[in-house]
Amino acid sequence: MIAPRSGNEGGAILNLEMTPSDTSQGRTHGSLRPELSRIAPAVGGCVEAFVLLGGGLTPSPLTAAAQCSVLDLLVGPGDRTVLSRWLERIDGLGDLAADRLSVIVANGEDIPAPRLPAEASRQIEVVVDRENYRGAAGVVHDVSQHLSGDAVLLVAEAARCPDFDLAALVRHHRSNAYETTVLVNPDGTPAGVYVVARPLMRYVQREGYMDLKEQWLAKVIAGEHRVGAFRLIDGYSRPLRTREQLLHAARLSVQPVSQSKPARFRLESASRRSGFQCIAADAKVDPTAVVMDSIIMSGAKVGAGSIVTRSVVCAGGAVPAEARLVDEVWAAGRPGVGAIGTNGNHRRSAH
Repeated sequence: MIAPRSGNEGGAILNLEMTPSDTSQGRTHGSLRPELSRIAPAVGGCVEAFVLLGGGLTPSPLTAAAQCSVLDLLVGPGDRTVLSRWLERIDGLGDLAADRLSVIVANGEDIPAPRLPAEASRQIEVVVDRENYRGAAGVVHDVSQHLSGDAVLLVAEAARCPDFDLAALVRHHRSNAYETTVLVNPDGTPAGVYVVARPLMRYVQREGYMDLKEQWLAKVIAGEHRVGAFRLIDGYSRPLRTREQLLHAARLSVQPVSQSKPARFRLESASRRSGFQCIAADAKVDPTAVVMDSIIMSGAKVGAGSIVTRSVVCAGGAVPAEARLVDEVWAAGRPGVGAIGTNGNHRRSAH
């Protein structure tokens, strides 16, 4: 079962075939087929809980390389982490959220827990599936038992960069009296976010594994409940399972640095940086280092003469002088024995 301490699923979602509907607030609405003849009463009120599924049995390639929670990763200016981006979206719910909305991060036992901010806008609880067998639906079932019988939950994969209006999703859910609403990206891909009426957690068994996308949602639809889809137009829920995906999300959040010439032609410059950079305020980057299309997290250090390209230097990581990091995730505590690109080629010795 779930035990307090301080699941992100892969695979495809059920086929979301959109049906024409109304358009408002800049987004297209639709419903999952088949159309349901049974009209349910309006369900739920304010959102009582927000559940971030931080990962289950197997860490993503990004989490495994970074050796930290995906929620701790820097993904925007102003030291904005993935967790802070989610908290911003939650704060944007306004009166759609209960005054004492619960924010719950649900992790598998082998997934690093996030570092909780000292001055977060809301209280955050981390819970751990110590058995690693419940699956995402099982975890949501277990952590929602203390909520009221008609509570509304927001459930999201933590490994997402939420560049969309969460409040618009909840408003759509309420105005259409849906019991579950699935968020869909503009290109039709699953966005990893759900609005769920707590009574539908009865489809989850008290023991054993159940995933959210395939098993639980299929049971809800088979039970002829009102299930809707909310398709984004001017936003996106970007997956963060690889280094490339994290850098792409950060690039979209950071204003590129203007350079008259590429860095390779500016080696005489005292500050050799090019492309986009997402550098934490307390990170220390030597003026002679070159940082290109990379993320340098809190407390990290980049030594003199180093070149960091398309890489992530994690919190507390120390890149030695004269190192060459290309297509790398450099975790804290990593020894400076050499920088190897993701293609396996030795770049240059890191002293």
